[in-house]
Amino acid sequence: MSSVRWLGLFVAGVLVASPAACGGPAAPAVVPSSRVAPAVPIDQASLEQFVRTRFPAQLASGLVTPDFGSAGVAAQIVEELAILGITTIDQLAAIVPADFEARGFGALARSADPSTTLAGLLRDLMLIHDARGYVDRAWRDNWTATPADFPMPVAYGLDLAILRAAGVVSDGADDESRDE
Repeated sequence: MSSVRWLGLFVAGVLVASPAACGGPAAPAVVPSSRVAPAVPIDQASLEQFVRTRFPAQLASGLVTPDFGSAGVAAQIVEELAILGITTIDQLAAIVPADFEARGFGALARSADPSTTLAGLLRDLMLIHDARGYVDRAWRDNWTATPADFPMPVAYGLDLAILRAAGVVSDGADDESRDE
């Protein structure tokens, strides 16, 4: 490492340590635990823990129900995430928009059915992240929904025509409801 870089690191260290050394408040050494996203492999338990840690207020308020909706759906979600290349919790955390608590959950709270399951939340995040990739590769005709089931992705500009063309969304009353 060059001497200039070492000097820069030393000065940065002194500036960070200075308030504590002078009796002032110390700079936080770690990211708050509610925002930490470790490189833990995704499975049902890690997804449940991620949502409990990342969205506690939404769980407490009932915007998110702490279940996957029905048997076997958790395994589908794990597989869908993997198909999109999301295999660890830190990768999942990286696709959550910075303003999701306000914008995404705000749209859900204003919707006709202001609640979603863990499956619905995670599928909404996948759609926000890569709608075309999701319907082309991960969806695999596992579920269908109505347009009203997508307030969070629509808040981020999702064009429902993508979902209609794939068969994910239908305005018909005979379709199965999505696990939300």
